[in-house]
Amino acid sequence: MEIIKNFKNLFIIILLCLSYSCDKNFLNECVEGEFIIEKVKYKNYNLKLLLDLNIMTFYSNGNVKLPSVFNYDENITGDTNVDGKWSISTEEKKIYLVIKSNNKYFNGRYSVKFEKDDTRKAFIMLLSNDSTTLNIVKNDLNYTANESKINKAIRISN
Repeated sequence: MEIIKNFKNLFIIILLCLSYSCDKNFLNECVEGEFIIEKVKYKNYNLKLLLDLNIMTFYSNGNVKLPSVFNYDENITGDTNVDGKWSISTEEKKIYLVIKSNNKYFNGRYSVKFEKDDTRKAFIMLLSNDSTTLNIVKNDLNYTANESKINKAIRISN
């Protein structure tokens, strides 16, 4: 009897690990690709007009390409570091995106929420931490063909 009980517990642990692995792979797929920056605030400053490009690209190898920030505003120091690394993690049913970069405006750990806009057929990722908030829209996604994946991402992030 004890062997069967231990086997059941082991089986449950394996299922939980597989479920976590599947969710993490799925979340990586959600993040990979090119995103258009619709809104970006750093310490309540609107950075969007100070970006050289309004695009962030997350590559499957863990690299990320970030926009440069120009110093056209007396309160913002420019930052031309555009390279970084990214990873996704989950803790206590919350999703986090970590961007490691020398770019001080984008470096950090962000909480992640996914949304959709049926009118624009847009898949939106909302990122926030203590200093920065971003609303970014996936650019290279066939919305109609991927609507079930989009809905799954929203369920996981809420």
